[in-house]
Amino acid sequence: MAKEKKGHPILLALVIVIVVFAGIGGCVYYGMYSASKKITDEISNTMAEHSYDNTAEVSTVIYNKDGVKITYNGIVGGAMQAEIKLLIENSSSDKINIMVSNITIDGYTINTYMYTSLPAGKKTNESLSILNSYLDDNGLNIKTIKNAEIEMKIYSDMLDQHEEMIKFSLK
Repeated sequence: MAKEKKGHPILLALVIVIVVFAGIGGCVYYGMYSASKKITDEISNTMAEHSYDNTAEVSTVIYNKDGVKITYNGIVGGAMQAEIKLLIENSSSDKINIMVSNITIDGYTINTYMYTSLPAGKKTNESLSILNSYLDDNGLNIKTIKNAEIEMKIYSDMLDQHEEMIKFSLK
């Protein structure tokens, strides 16, 4: 009579289960790694496409009237938005308020918003933020845009208000 092999079917089944799950875990990890790497690559490409900074090269007075002086100090691009840098100085004797709601860039009107309130004799650095998606939707690229026109409302607490259209070069 032949001898029966004594084995441990439970132990064998456990080893098979561990090997199968280890293989599946490796596949899941690789899939997660691939997806994560793809997202990271897309973010890097977007940042490179929109990355720009000309603030070291530009300082242009774009408005100087009634004690209010505005200097364009360049444009900085990031992953999500571009920022037009402005220095606003109030040498008048009244507190002023400045509000911007639209900007036209190379002929395309883009919604933006900026509000600042500035006491007499003070200055402040402000930014006009423009989402990259707005630039992209209009076929604009931060590295190639040239001109801007800002619709700006300037008023004092004495309710003296006037609107200005300020045109300037972004380069």
